[in-house]
Amino acid sequence: MRYDFQTYLKEQYGRWANFSQTAPNPKAGGLPGAIIYEGSGPGHCGCNYAKNYPFAFGPRLGMAYQFLSKTVLRAGIGVSYGRTPELGYLDYTLSVFGGYSSPSFADPATSLSQGPPIPWSWPNYDPGLFVTPNGPLSAPTVAIDQNAGRPPRTIMWSVGIQREITSNLIVEASYVGNRGAWFQGNVLENVNAISYQRLAQLGLDIKNPEVQTLLTSPVNSALAQKYGIKIPYVGFAATNTVAQSIRPFPQYGDIGRIWSPLGRTWYDSLQVSATKRFSRGFDFNTNFAWQKELSLGVETSYNLFATIAPQVNDVFNRPTNKTISGLSRPFVFVFAGNYTTQSWISNKALNWAVKDWTIGALLRYQSGQPIRVPNANSLIMRQLGRSATAFTFANRVPGQPLFLKDLNNRGSYDPTRDFVLNPAAWTEPAPGEFGTSAPYYNDYRYQRRPQENMSIGRSFRFREGRLVFMVRAEFTNIFNRTWYPDPVSNTYTAQQLRNSTGATTGGFGWVNVLGTLPLSQGLAPRQGTLVGRFTF
Repeated sequence: MRYDFQTYLKEQYGRWANFSQTAPNPKAGGLPGAIIYEGSGPGHCGCNYAKNYPFAFGPRLGMAYQFLSKTVLRAGIGVSYGRTPELGYLDYTLSVFGGYSSPSFADPATSLSQGPPIPWSWPNYDPGLFVTPNGPLSAPTVAIDQNAGRPPRTIMWSVGIQREITSNLIVEASYVGNRGAWFQGNVLENVNAISYQRLAQLGLDIKNPEVQTLLTSPVNSALAQKYGIKIPYVGFAATNTVAQSIRPFPQYGDIGRIWSPLGRTWYDSLQVSATKRFSRGFDFNTNFAWQKELSLGVETSYNLFATIAPQVNDVFNRPTNKTISGLSRPFVFVFAGNYTTQSWISNKALNWAVKDWTIGALLRYQSGQPIRVPNANSLIMRQLGRSATAFTFANRVPGQPLFLKDLNNRGSYDPTRDFVLNPAAWTEPAPGEFGTSAPYYNDYRYQRRPQENMSIGRSFRFREGRLVFMVRAEFTNIFNRTWYPDPVSNTYTAQQLRNSTGATTGGFGWVNVLGTLPLSQGLAPRQGTLVGRFTF
């Protein structure tokens, strides 16, 4: 049994400004949605932004039972906890400590010609921070989730059988699974989004084309007056859209939560391994995994610098965002082995030259990375105030092939002449509706890219081992495979373009062979390194 107690991150003097959904905002006519400051004393809320989780108990149990002379059953289950949210690029939000943000990295905060260096008191504990009457909209940089002190939890289990085939060879097959909860899933919530219920209260039908036009019209337009839309508070700029005026907190733009423990993960796999101990110069370990990885609002423990961003389609129907992970690899095979040459030849000199060379190989073969479903052109999410840059996914067309060419058969297409993705496989959602596609599909993946590395080396010993000369050669991409860059896949309506010679130059399914291949998309051409070391 293990027990953990952790606390959420806080500023020790309570100067870190945070968004409150209930506190009245004096610059927005007293509407809910103001800035509060943690702790006690003048200007403070007398509260804590979040709660710490006191029940992080992690029991673990394992067992092994030898029910045959060479066969063992193993099983285990355990609960483990990660850490509460880390610093998380917090310096990006330092302006919220006092409401000042320099226009650019090169500009000074102030100049001496303007008087004292700091023209405002700090901290000022202003509950109306970020609201400028009749000015441009902004939003609180920080909106801390009240459950920020809850660490992510993972329940893991496995059941497997291990069998000794020979004295030097063991094979094992196991079912391995886990369930994760309370990971950061900030994308699953937007507190300033317009829900269907809010539209219904106002008698608005998002599927009505006129209502869709209304939402993007200024609040002082004739169409807004026809529907009886009013300015929500004195100081709200009349040029703002109707959608902005009916948001839960019209004084702000997008309000993004941080440290929301809403993310969940699911993992199930069959794992098979074989291990050969060193004998007759040969040893190896090989592993095969057939696995399924699902996620909801999370791809890594901290998403800001992740290689894959979590995807969300409909924040109003959270369970529908459960999807195949963008990091999914259903099939993975890895082989790592070494062979040391033996004494094969009776000739003493020749035998000395060929024996004791160690040849090593590390080979990895796996499924391709999933291709994210392309964006739809529908403005539904922006019209609902989900986000100024939000999108929904295009719908998949039944019976249409996803690919025009087989990405894993490089000889079947010319990347300079052929488009590889089929735009006819996707279509627009109905007006006023979210797309029905999942972000990823198992049969919609980029090219597989094996990793194949080998080495050969030997140590020569002289004068009873007092002098040692080691030579080693290492090769990456030993078979010199060629990788093409990933095709353009984000917008299926992007026009497929060719130049005067018929070569592809852009559009959905275009492979930019003249572009630089990112390291994440494959290996460089075959490379080798020769190392020699003399020890005395």
